[in-house]
Amino acid sequence: MNRLGLAGRLILLLAVGLFSVQALTAIAYLAERREEAAGRPFLPFPDQIEAMVALFDAAGPAERELLQRAFTDSEVEVRLESEAPQSDESTAAGDLALPGLAERLRAYSEVLGARGLQVAIPAPEAAGPLPRLRAVLNPGRVRIAVGLGDGSWLVLQRQRVAGLALAGLPLGMVSAILGFGVAGLAMLAVWRETRPLRRLSAAATAFGRSLRPVPMAPAGAPDLRRLIEAFNGMQARIARLDRSRTDMIAAFAHDVRTPLTRLRLRLRKLEPALQDAAGRDIDEIARVSDEAFRFAAADLAALDRQVDLRALLADLAAEAGIALQSGPGRTVLTGNPELLRRAFANLIGNALQYAGSCRLALVPSPQLLTVTVEDDGPGIPPEDRARLLEPFERGEGSRNRATGGSGLGLALAARIVLRHGGTLELGDALSGGLRVTVRLPVDHAA
Repeated sequence: MNRLGLAGRLILLLAVGLFSVQALTAIAYLAERREEAAGRPFLPFPDQIEAMVALFDAAGPAERELLQRAFTDSEVEVRLESEAPQSDESTAAGDLALPGLAERLRAYSEVLGARGLQVAIPAPEAAGPLPRLRAVLNPGRVRIAVGLGDGSWLVLQRQRVAGLALAGLPLGMVSAILGFGVAGLAMLAVWRETRPLRRLSAAATAFGRSLRPVPMAPAGAPDLRRLIEAFNGMQARIARLDRSRTDMIAAFAHDVRTPLTRLRLRLRKLEPALQDAAGRDIDEIARVSDEAFRFAAADLAALDRQVDLRALLADLAAEAGIALQSGPGRTVLTGNPELLRRAFANLIGNALQYAGSCRLALVPSPQLLTVTVEDDGPGIPPEDRARLLEPFERGEGSRNRATGGSGLGLALAARIVLRHGGTLELGDALSGGLRVTVRLPVDHAA
């Protein structure tokens, strides 16, 4: 239930409600029929048939005509025939014999069991689809013929009552079928009306990954149209703010290089000791500036090339002097190879810097490429993991080069992975160190 969307939940609730109503109605109907006709499997009932046979055997021709008129009404037709309706139950043309029901009727009555007895579905009814099932649903389709003492046959056949049947089915059964048909149409309508919500959910997910607005055409009910229009305006405003932030970082990182160059030239007039100290500070500023520029550039680079992730990780592993464990399967995705290389280089570099060792693994699957980077270092407390994926955040309170970087390594890696439609999670390795898990979608069109 938790995995179903709004449309699925509405359809499920509607289906369960309708099924419950139909089930309770059927149970009540069958219970009432059982009370009214307990032990009576046919209409007319076997004891009534016995009485009719006795009366017709004892009556003369004129009396038989009166009895036939007396017993025939709007529900039951009683007639006399000189010959059996079927000469052979198994070969009668057009009729469908029901020997099992005939045997049950013989076992119910000793009088009937001693006479000729035929139970069948007449040709017009037997020609339709599923005649036996329809006979069970509507016993009026069954014809009963009993042999009399003078060789004639008493034939009993229920007649259809106007207004109580439609297309050969009881009206209640027709109502149930129509109810399920209307329920199916209602479910289809619910699915169609909630389509804009599903499109809105997909658009929100895509926008959250790339922060590139994709306006949706308003559709559906008026409140859904207003929701879509509000979403379009929201994503446009967020995209403008994010672009402004990116442009500001890129401009700052670019513009700071010129004064830093002039400052290096002026440092030549200082004493050598001061030159070395000031040079280290300038190098730190330049490094932070370069990392900030790369972080901003990650939002601007195109993601339109095919990348073999296994080959990319193999190159990085060879450069770092570590092994790559990779399973079989396709490892191609669409993106930017330079950005992906920088992201995984940052993750491997962090592991080597803080732990001195690193384990790199790639597990392909039909839908996702899963990359894990594990180390044996001190790890990261769970309460700090979300914060350390934000820009300029570090595990230490200081930004000193001796204790760590600028706080952009993990943030840049997470940003690049997010732009490629994936996820980056920080967890605990089995050895107690840090385990970084990256999941990227496979490019099925490649």
